[in-house]
Amino acid sequence: FFLMLGHGFVYSALFIGVAFLDERHHSRLTKYYMGLALTMAFFAVSILVLSLSKMELPLRCNFVGGVISFLAAFKYYGGVGRGCFFNVSTWFC
Repeated sequence: FFLMLGHGFVYSALFIGVAFLDERHHSRLTKYYMGLALTMAFFAVSILVLSLSKMELPLRCNFVGGVISFLAAFKYYGGVGRGCFFNVSTWFC
């Protein structure tokens, strides 16, 4: 349940942010977004925090859901759960 709420809030906010950028700049080319952090500092920081939250970093809403998913994988599918954990842990090495 917590993972669904986290996913709904984070991804909805990211889509609203992208729509806001598209409406403001009337373009989807990223070369027109240079200097965005200077002119829209709060927006840039909020997009950064939402992107980090999307990646399931600790103390974020999606982290709890990710941990619960891993615990369920360990409990019901022992070998598969260990394989998933090994695969994810090698991304950060």
